[in-house]
Amino acid sequence: MRPDAFENAAGRLTSLSARLSDLTAYAYPMLKNMKQFPTKDQFMSILDYAGDVEAQLSTWPNTVPNDWHWKTSHTFDNLPSHQSKIHVWNRRVDIYHDIWVASIWNSY
Repeated sequence: MRPDAFENAAGRLTSLSARLSDLTAYAYPMLKNMKQFPTKDQFMSILDYAGDVEAQLSTWPNTVPNDWHWKTSHTFDNLPSHQSKIHVWNRRVDIYHDIWVASIWNSY
């Protein structure tokens, strides 16, 4: 994998995460005070910004290098309940290119 491809995909996710923080910082003061609701224009700007961030986040997986996509190595239909929450997620075991790629996906 080219280092710049890794950095670009990881950097895009970091930028999108920062936009989520920006959204929270922008919206929180308007939404915390239940005595003075945001104006319609303020509320619409929050929704527009949130929709834009959501659209970008939803397309992010399509922009990562091909070798970033995981492969499912095992699926489990009948796990004891104590193991289903500890050892596997969604009843499957996925394999990633490396630990760094797995970490980026976990941030997603």
